[in-house]
Amino acid sequence: MGTTDNMATNRSRRVASKTADAIAGAKVMDAVAAGATLELAGKAAGVTTGVAERLLHAELRRFYEQNAGQREELVGRELRKLEMLERAHFRDALKGDVKATDRVLAIMKRRSDMLGLDSAAKVQVEISAVDDALAEIVQIIEGKVVETDVAPLRWQEPA
Repeated sequence: MGTTDNMATNRSRRVASKTADAIAGAKVMDAVAAGATLELAGKAAGVTTGVAERLLHAELRRFYEQNAGQREELVGRELRKLEMLERAHFRDALKGDVKATDRVLAIMKRRSDMLGLDSAAKVQVEISAVDDALAEIVQIIEGKVVETDVAPLRWQEPA
C-alpha cells in the first residue's frame, strides 16, 4: 500500500511541476512579448535566466504546434492570392510592360520567400562550389593540369 501512495504522490508532484512550469512559461512569454529581456522575464516569473529561456522555447514550440494548421491554411490562402496577382500582370509583363514585369518579379520573390526556395538554392550553390573545389584538388593530386589563376602546385619528394 505504501508503494501506491508513493506513486500517487510522485504523480501529484509531476502535475504540480508541469502546472508551475506552464504558469512561469506564460509569464516569461508575456514579459518577452512586452519587450523584457530574458533576465527580466525570468525575474518576473521567479526563475533563472536559463530556466526562462527553456520555458520560452517550450512555450513557443507549443504555440507553433497548436497553430500549425492555421499557419498552413494562411500560407495556402496567401499563395493563392499571389497566383491571382501574378496572372493579372503576367501577360502585360510578357509584352514588355516594365511595371508589370517588376510586379511579377516581386510576386515571384514573395512566393519564393514564403516557401523557402532561395535558402535551398544557396545551400545547393555552396555544395556545388565544394564539389568543384574537391574535383580540382583531385586533379592536382593526380598531376593533371588545372586551369586556375594560381600557379600550379609542384610536388617534391622529401629529401
